[in-house]
Amino acid sequence: MDGDMHVIYTFTPVSTTDILVNWKVFLDMVETLDESGHRVMNLLGIKIPLILRISQGANLPESTQAEKDAARRYRRFYLALQLRDICNEVPIHSVARKYSMPRGTVQVLAQSAQGFAVGMIKFCEVMGWGR
Repeated sequence: MDGDMHVIYTFTPVSTTDILVNWKVFLDMVETLDESGHRVMNLLGIKIPLILRISQGANLPESTQAEKDAARRYRRFYLALQLRDICNEVPIHSVARKYSMPRGTVQVLAQSAQGFAVGMIKFCEVMGWGR
């Protein structure tokens, strides 16, 4: 795992097909990531030039299965950025406003990630890992 963004992305829910991304905010946020965050983006195949083009009005390509998979990674990373803010104790209403998301959607994101994390902790305990 390469830093916080890698861990946070792992705990971000996978089903993100209906997420509306504010591409200008997305661009602003990825441009402020540290080197570790950019390595995670590269690992996932997330490219700043594509985010820039979409923020300027282009469409996210989703014709082929590979493009649909890539689009899912972009949307999931957008959610991971929100989850990073939540982990950094930014209030949910502020995260919702910052990312142009409904507050309920951000709350569900936080609850889903929390539930997955609790499950992983229990799984590791049962397996005897981390002792």
